[in-house]
Amino acid sequence: MQAIRSPQSARIGALEMYRYDLEQLIALFHEHCETVKISDDKYQYDTLDEIKEQLGSYIRDFEIHGTGPSLHLRLNRIEVVDSTPSTRTTTWFNELRSDEATDEADNLFFRAREFLTKRQRSKVHWFPFSLAILAFCAAFARLTVIYQEFKQTSLYGLIGILAGSALLIASLKSSNRICLETRANALPFWRKYKEDFLKQLVNSLITALMGAIVGAIIGYFIGQMRK
Repeated sequence: MQAIRSPQSARIGALEMYRYDLEQLIALFHEHCETVKISDDKYQYDTLDEIKEQLGSYIRDFEIHGTGPSLHLRLNRIEVVDSTPSTRTTTWFNELRSDEATDEADNLFFRAREFLTKRQRSKVHWFPFSLAILAFCAAFARLTVIYQEFKQTSLYGLIGILAGSALLIASLKSSNRICLETRANALPFWRKYKEDFLKQLVNSLITALMGAIVGAIIGYFIGQMRK
C-alpha cells in the first residue's frame, strides 16, 4: 500500500520584494529547474532589466514558471465565487503551485514558499491606521467641546470622523509591492502615487484632520476661559 501524492499548492499573502529579493527568487528557480520563464500577461522576458524597461520600476502582473521540476508562481490572481445567487465574493491572492508530485518538486515548493512567506507584508498599514486613531480622537474631542459649549454639533468634528473612517479602511487594505529597484533606491509609497486621486483625497483628509485638531484645542481653551 502506498499513499497517493498530490502536487503542492499555496496561497501567499501580499508581498513586499525589491530587486535583490527577485534576483534571489529567480536564482532559486534556476538552481532547481531545467528551464525558467519570466512573464506577465503580455510578454515573456529574459531579464529583470527588460521588465523594468517595459513596465517601469513597479510591477503588478508577474509570473515565474519553472519546469523539470515544475513550479509556478503567479501574482495578483483573482477568484470570483458566487456566494449566493445574487452575491459574488472576489478574492485576491498570490499563487504558488507545483504541477507534479515528486520529491524534487516538493523540495522546491517548500523552499519557495518559505522564501515568500518571509516577505509577506503586514495586513495593516500602520501609518494610515495611526492617522485614523488620531482623527477619531480629535473629532470626538471637537464634538464634545462644541456640544458642551453651544449644544450643537461641529462640522470639523464630522469631517474628522469621515477622515478617520476613510483612513481606517485604507489601512486594512494591503497589496503587493514589487519593485525592481533596490530597497534604498525605491521611491516611498506615497511618492509613487502622488499624481493619483487617492493621494489628493488623503491630502484633503489630512488637512481636514489638522483643522479639527486645531479647532478642538481652541474650543477647549475658550471653554476653560469662560469658566
